[in-house]
Amino acid sequence: MRRKPFEPPMLPLQDGVIDQLKFIHELIDANKSIVEYETMLKNSKLHPKFLLRPVMLKEAVQSTKLEGTQVTLDDVMEVEAETKKVNKTRGAS
Repeated sequence: MRRKPFEPPMLPLQDGVIDQLKFIHELIDANKSIVEYETMLKNSKLHPKFLLRPVMLKEAVQSTKLEGTQVTLDDVMEVEAETKKVNKTRGAS
């Protein structure tokens, strides 16, 4: 199935195109989620790096989908592991 590209509406936007109240509520909900996650990170016995890395990797996969690239989480993790391996051998030289 072929997808149609996104075509944004012409500017300036007409009244009612964006429900500002809904948008503000979504921003508030997103901010609450970020604060909850930051609190969990602070109270965790694990180093934040171990909890943030999977989120960052998933974001990288989602970003490539926006670009039209077919990359999986496994692909991203393999590249990261290979990069670390190469950097480690370079540092040992």
